[in-house]
Amino acid sequence: MGWLILILCFTNVILISEGTISFRSRHGPLRHISPTKGAKHPKSHTITQKLDHFNPSDNRTWSMRYFSNDQFFKRSGPIFVFIGGEWEINSTDNDQFFKRSGPIFVFIGGEWEINSTELMGGHLFEIASQHGGMMFYTEHRYYGQSIPFKNLTVGNLKYLSADQALIDLVYFIQKMKSEIFIC
Repeated sequence: MGWLILILCFTNVILISEGTISFRSRHGPLRHISPTKGAKHPKSHTITQKLDHFNPSDNRTWSMRYFSNDQFFKRSGPIFVFIGGEWEINSTDNDQFFKRSGPIFVFIGGEWEINSTELMGGHLFEIASQHGGMMFYTEHRYYGQSIPFKNLTVGNLKYLSADQALIDLVYFIQKMKSEIFIC
């Protein structure tokens, strides 16, 4: 167990020293992705999310913003989801969906405003181009343009939780798969 902790600490030191991890909150990334020549500009969308995924009697919703880029997408290709962290971004038969689609790869970003250029260059873009992948970049609830309430009271902020955000992503992935791989 001690070795595992040592390895994790060492890995984090390497990632921080390379600028991969940032503790800069919402002030911006340490790096900038330059669009690759010929890259298609991603489209901006919103998806309706439940405000409280754990209360079936609460029907309130909010709009979650995301970008998509289908420049390289092939029906059998993978889906890449870049999960926006705490920053702003400038059929019912699930077995059939798994048979028709490639895998889903999830990338977790840092704490900065997301922008469409993240889907126009860099590591995610290169992998998608090589494997016929569909790219998405999501915005975290309560950040950027994905704010459920204008008034951020303690009562309204109770829906800002890791549990709610994870279910937002589950719903997002299910919804995108149902739209992309619909027969």
